[in-house]
Amino acid sequence: MDKIDNIANFLNNNSKKCLAINGAWGIGKTYLWKQVEKKLSKVNKDKKVVYIDLFGKESYKQIFEEIVAILHGNYNKITQTTLKSLEDLIKCISGGLISLNSDTIFSFLKKKDFENIIVCFDNIERRSDSLSLKEILGLVNLLKEDKECNVVIIFHKEELNRMINKDTEENNKQSWYEIYKEKIIDYEFVINDNSKVANSIISNKIECDEKVQNIIFECYQRFCSNNLRLLLKFIEYVNYFNKECFNQYHSDKFFYIVLNIYYRDLLKYTKQHYYIPINDHDKNIDIPIFQEYFNNYYVLSHEKMSILKNNFENSLKNYDRMYFLDYHNKYLYGNLNDIDFAKYIEDLFPKFKNYIYENGTYYSITYYQGFFKLYKKITSKELDCKKNIEKNFIKELVEYEFNISILHDPFHENFYKEIKDMIEKNEEYKNYYQELQSEKRKNINIDSFFNSLTSNKIIQTFNYNVIWQYNCFEIESIVKSFQINNDFCHQFFIFFSSTMDVQMLQKYELKNNLFQAYSDFLDLKENKIKKEEILKIIKEQNHDCILLKLITS
Repeated sequence: MDKIDNIANFLNNNSKKCLAINGAWGIGKTYLWKQVEKKLSKVNKDKKVVYIDLFGKESYKQIFEEIVAILHGNYNKITQTTLKSLEDLIKCISGGLISLNSDTIFSFLKKKDFENIIVCFDNIERRSDSLSLKEILGLVNLLKEDKECNVVIIFHKEELNRMINKDTEENNKQSWYEIYKEKIIDYEFVINDNSKVANSIISNKIECDEKVQNIIFECYQRFCSNNLRLLLKFIEYVNYFNKECFNQYHSDKFFYIVLNIYYRDLLKYTKQHYYIPINDHDKNIDIPIFQEYFNNYYVLSHEKMSILKNNFENSLKNYDRMYFLDYHNKYLYGNLNDIDFAKYIEDLFPKFKNYIYENGTYYSITYYQGFFKLYKKITSKELDCKKNIEKNFIKELVEYEFNISILHDPFHENFYKEIKDMIEKNEEYKNYYQELQSEKRKNINIDSFFNSLTSNKIIQTFNYNVIWQYNCFEIESIVKSFQINNDFCHQFFIFFSSTMDVQMLQKYELKNNLFQAYSDFLDLKENKIKKEEILKIIKEQNHDCILLKLITS
């Protein structure tokens, strides 16, 4: 027989007994009691439980009202003539227990009212300060001895001791439990470990395979401090994210590894949400999108859920990459043979989500081309995913070229030059590259670009290291800006008519869309004489400048 059966039998077969259930907050005392209630209802249908939660209770009046209401239904009909007497219930405290006015009590609760009744008092330590522990114990004694019913009290002994010692100067004397246990409590059931209960809850409330259940149980054991309430909350959130996101990737080889990471971080944010202290080992992972879930009534917007899915998928792909690198090392320095390594290339390369970045590290196109050549050397055929990977690099190049928020430094230029070199050697890739550029330009608006700049910022866009931004815009749209935006046109003239040394002149590429647009602007029929005048002015300056080079080229 398990503990639930034992407790149920003890309460069913005896009378005038008090059972104490003691354990830390959240360890599952109330959960255990609810299971006992279910068992009692099966073995003895006549048994009735009067469950009283003492959380915040301030007086006997509240407790009696609740007991009578549960026993008889409509409390007002029974007590309307005697409510005024409730204040006289407690006459004196003698010997540490309460002497109650029997006439008043019996006018409410006769002994027969308690036949087959079990009264359960929960959360004793969470009662109001105005309701003393001695009063509660006096009531327990009254119910047990005078009414001959069984009583269950549920509490956290250490917390009760702490609260009592805080309010008294007699800290060195016996604890309340030592004083009253012999008189009131007949049997104490202490919950120190609830692993079996936690496992049962997880298996009943999580619809997933055993491996996932084991991950949740491990998280519980490591980070929940036996708090079943926290586990139940966590399971609620796990079920949501399993359904909306995680389960979609169940077939991936590294699903369980990544799931464990995400579960741990979700549990961390769950603890933060309920003001439960976070341990140092909880802080190693950070997926901030979980915070938005708690801030938004436990729901993620479609947009945020898409981000989470993408992040989860990226995490899986990063493990694929790490897994491949391990086998690459085994191939180079261990006993992995040619054929088996080629199979790993074939299996894992299509699974890399991001072919360029991984934890801030860049993987160049030449890195992959080395494996393409090796695979072909071993198998005498092209890798099926080769073209797909190379096209992904072309997409990244276009994203880079049209991203006006990043600085194009020498490292980036050299990195992406390798992709451009690949494109130049393949006519299909040239066409694909141009198609992607054309699509990007359709979605870029030069007016929005200028609106985001203050007047003194326009001239900064002409610096050689950021002028590439103008290649993101159609030449016709830049020509239009020269026509309608006097400030832009004026600052262009000032900057590029200024003197530059040979080294600086060489840094500017006249094929840039900005220069092509200015040249087209001057070639407009309406600017025929204007172009001649500008050329005359810059020649008179008697120094080299970009504008002179542009007009005379």
